[in-house]
Amino acid sequence: MPVILKIAFRNLFQHKGRSLIIGIMIAIGVIVLIIGNSMMDTAREGIERAFINNYTGHVFIHGIDEDPISLFGVQSAGEMKDIPIVPDYQKIKNYLSEKREIQGLTSQVTGYGLLGLGEEEGRVITMLFGIEPESYQKLFENIEITEGRYLAPGEEGIMLSTDRVEEIINTIQTETGEEETEVTIHAGDMIRITGMGNRGIKIREVPLIGTYTFSMESEGVGADILSFVDVQTLRALSGMTIGSHGEIPLEERMTSLLETDSIDLDSLFNDQSFGVESVESAALEDDNLDSILGDTSIREQALQVDSGAWNFILLKLKNASAADRFIPDLNGWFEEQGINARADGWEAAAGPFATSADIIRVVFNVAILIVGIVAIIIMMNTLVISIIERTSEIGTMRALGAQKTFVWKMFFLEILTITLTFGIIGILLSLLIIWILNIIAIPATNTFLRILFAGPALQPDLSIVSVFWSVIVVTVIGVIAHIYPVTLALHIQPIKAIQVE
Repeated sequence: MPVILKIAFRNLFQHKGRSLIIGIMIAIGVIVLIIGNSMMDTAREGIERAFINNYTGHVFIHGIDEDPISLFGVQSAGEMKDIPIVPDYQKIKNYLSEKREIQGLTSQVTGYGLLGLGEEEGRVITMLFGIEPESYQKLFENIEITEGRYLAPGEEGIMLSTDRVEEIINTIQTETGEEETEVTIHAGDMIRITGMGNRGIKIREVPLIGTYTFSMESEGVGADILSFVDVQTLRALSGMTIGSHGEIPLEERMTSLLETDSIDLDSLFNDQSFGVESVESAALEDDNLDSILGDTSIREQALQVDSGAWNFILLKLKNASAADRFIPDLNGWFEEQGINARADGWEAAAGPFATSADIIRVVFNVAILIVGIVAIIIMMNTLVISIIERTSEIGTMRALGAQKTFVWKMFFLEILTITLTFGIIGILLSLLIIWILNIIAIPATNTFLRILFAGPALQPDLSIVSVFWSVIVVTVIGVIAHIYPVTLALHIQPIKAIQVE
């Protein structure tokens, strides 16, 4: 063993107290970093898994807006904006049908509304997912029916979670002031939906097809206010008429009266214009009414609910890793075809829910940075005291011919030995703590904790990447902490150091 290693180990054993203080700080730092980052990784993976499997799929196709769009609407500050529809929907769907990478797809409309029972005023807010039942159920198995059944293709109706049903009942009892009165809601009852949007208030009554609870994996990601409705009902509530998506072409004969230069006002308002006899003698038949009111077919067409309007197309891929290539290729095709649509990944679809774990991680890392700075200061002070006590030893080594590089290597090996030894101890303790947490399975008592725990209980997975980076971080902290004390040691003059008692 080289002499410098023997000296370094000897010094560590001679100064056990200070070595132990530094080592304990390093071990605690490793434990906090590994467990904290493992929890953050678990939360993010849980959110990703929950959204991909239950709500968004791997790829999320939507129209274009100046503000970010998620599965829950346009994320605009201060105003409610309509979600743009997917343009050239059928063309896009035909193109996607040729892609072998796709496992399945479905389409969706998103809206908001108030729920009530029968004639009762609706006061329970809900997020509405207008779905095509068959393809949606195949792609996402996110609910378990508790009463009734799943929506059938082309069927008008709504499916409510048991939480929504209970809240409607509680709201009705509170409004009537008869909380003791028994109010029940079952499959087959008529549910009143009041649409909320920029195109005015619209009301529809549809039958309750079934009630459900969410699968364990989909809890805690905004599912508590979600309801599923047939897409045509939601289109009507959201004002998705044919006329709302573009201009209606008018024939020349329909616009001729708009040109004032061509109108003879004198002939229009002469005495013959309002002949009473001609009106009295004419029968008000359909043909006569058409001649009076004009052709209303264009207007009626514009007011029809657009059966082809969709806000989103959601895809699942056979290979999740293919999304990084599939999404840019799809956006390239949109650009080539001049289609004003965009494809994004699950994070964009999840919106604010996807960033929750990232925000928590940032806050956690900022806190760790602050703690790390404090640890550096404490370790630095501890090393400075150690060097002051070893001034005579350092001076003697320098007087005997030890170079500055020798002294620097000696202190570096000391701090490196402490860091690696207690870093390994910290890793082993982290493994033990994570194992204990998985056995205990601390329950999540609210939505925030279910998101943070990525499930109903805290059962973090060990992240190998976190272990690696934790050791790197504490090693860097140790190296930084020893720079100033070693600089002091290297400035000690041998003759003065020998004279120190």
